[in-house]
Order: sequence, then C-alpha cells, then structure tokens
Amino acid sequence: MIKGLGEKLSGLIRSILGKSIVDKKAVEESLKELKKILIASDVDLTLVNELIKNVEKKVLKEKTPAGLTLR
Repeated sequence: MIKGLGEKLSGLIRSILGKSIVDKKAVEESLKELKKILIASDVDLTLVNELIKNVEKKVLKEKTPAGLTLR
C-alpha cells in the first residue's frame, strides 16, 4: 500500500515537473489527481480535503514570490 502510494506520488510530481508552464488549470488537475491517490490509499477524507484546501490557498491565491515564474 505505502509503496504504491509513493510510486503514484512520484509519478504525479514528475508530471508536474514535466510541464512547460504550471498554470491554474495544471494545478487544479494535479490536485484532483492527488486527491484520488490519497483517497485510494485510505487517507482520512477530512485530512485530504484540508490538505487540498491548504495547497490551493498557497499556490493559487497567494502572490508568486519575486524571482519565480510559472515555468
């Protein structure tokens, strides 16, 4: 179970890093996939939803720090 979770998370991270631009749509798709992976791995639904909410807040709603771009 844990090994499968690690492989799926690694694959998700590789897919994000492989994108030329990480825009709002890419973030939303990645978060949707992350949610599926965590739920399939029997992670508590409340914890999953809280994590997704926190990541959305940090990535989508906060201003991009100076020196960073969407690439």
